[in-house]
Amino acid sequence: DSFQAASVNQDDRVQENDKLAAIWAMRWSLTGAAGSWFLYDIVTYGANMFSTTLFPPPEGESPASVVLLIGLISFPGALVAIPIANSISMKNLQVLSLSVMAFCFFILERAGSGLGTSNTSARSIITFALMSTADCCGPSVTTYTVPGQIFPTRIRATA
Repeated sequence: DSFQAASVNQDDRVQENDKLAAIWAMRWSLTGAAGSWFLYDIVTYGANMFSTTLFPPPEGESPASVVLLIGLISFPGALVAIPIANSISMKNLQVLSLSVMAFCFFILERAGSGLGTSNTSARSIITFALMSTADCCGPSVTTYTVPGQIFPTRIRATA
């Protein structure tokens, strides 16, 4: 019994060393995936967290209605990503979507004087909606699919 237990422990150590070696070999892919996910989260959570500050609800309305409206407007982006993902590389999808988002942030910055007031223009709302749609179409999809494509199952399946 002690020989069998020692053999099992040896096999566990070999498997663990194989996993560590695989992770080390993929360190740059892991750094790129984790780094882009981190940067994406900063932008997305920042924009979404302040959406009701940028676009205050009308008098008597709940801030949740603004968040719901933005979510409904951006949802088609997720639907568009499904057929596009088969015809364009994930890298190109992410670059295209991030470029659209950057352009939208630039437009919002230029229109910044009306943001956060009851004088928010329709152009600002449409620009933010386009940015949210591009977010759902690109980075929101690619941050989950790219790691699934580049990392082997034996690494992804470990906790």
